[in-house]
Amino acid sequence: MALKDASFKTPKDATIYVNTEMTSRARTFLGLVLNKIRTHTVDNLSGKVLKVRTGRLRGSILTNIASTTNSLLVGTIGTNVFYGRIWELTGHKAFTVRPKTKKALAFSVGKFTSATSRANLIFSKIAHIPAAAPRPFISPAILKADPFIKALHAKRFADVMKGVKIEVDVRF
Repeated sequence: MALKDASFKTPKDATIYVNTEMTSRARTFLGLVLNKIRTHTVDNLSGKVLKVRTGRLRGSILTNIASTTNSLLVGTIGTNVFYGRIWELTGHKAFTVRPKTKKALAFSVGKFTSATSRANLIFSKIAHIPAAAPRPFISPAILKADPFIKALHAKRFADVMKGVKIEVDVRF
């Protein structure tokens, strides 16, 4: 079994290919592998790699197992949230924000309450947002799950998966 090094450019979906006959045990193996990678990915999105604001990205991590015509099982893990791809691959460049319809931008500081709504605001005519480096959350999860995949393969699925090469391939 070989896992490709996932430290290269990683898009939003990581695909695992298992070339074997479509048996229920092979599907079970792939499901356990995807579940482990998903667990590590969600763990990375719980404050380790990215801070949680709304939980939308963390809640959007989905897995899928599909069958192709040539006895190939394809397991996919990814997100459909557009900024997940940005954080995984590129981060973002520095940019400047200016007001479009008002004279100034308004930022709230601290907790917002209706009694102190005006007291918690800071006004500015311009805001400089610094550049941010990429913060991959799927790639490290794949690498972290590698020992689990090897142990699971050796202990429970060696007879079904004999001679099968498992590759984690990440595609756009």
